[in-house]
Amino acid sequence: MYKFSQNLGYKDRGIDKEPTIHLGHEASKLEKKGKRSKRGDINREIEKRNAERAERKKSEQGQEITENTPKNKPDNELAKNTAEYLNELKENYVALEKALIELIDERNEIRQEIPRLTY
Repeated sequence: MYKFSQNLGYKDRGIDKEPTIHLGHEASKLEKKGKRSKRGDINREIEKRNAERAERKKSEQGQEITENTPKNKPDNELAKNTAEYLNELKENYVALEKALIELIDERNEIRQEIPRLTY
């Protein structure tokens, strides 16, 4: 069974990009006010390197990256594994739904067997 993780990194997803770091609450506040933070500076450097990497890649391939061009295509293996995982989730959901219906039916039958007490 394929185990799907929501926490796949860029490399695992086939994305040629360096991830930025989490700003955090305080740095985010500073950045929103227009003040620079150490973490914000680190992210700006990372974004600069990513832009340079994209430009190098674009010039190497001789292709322009446009807004309509998908930039982060998943590789076939990841797409296949994701599809398998989603199908498995669907099957599990259907099985759980059937089990729930059976339990509800069983509960209703038991309730009918219990004599009603009136006060």
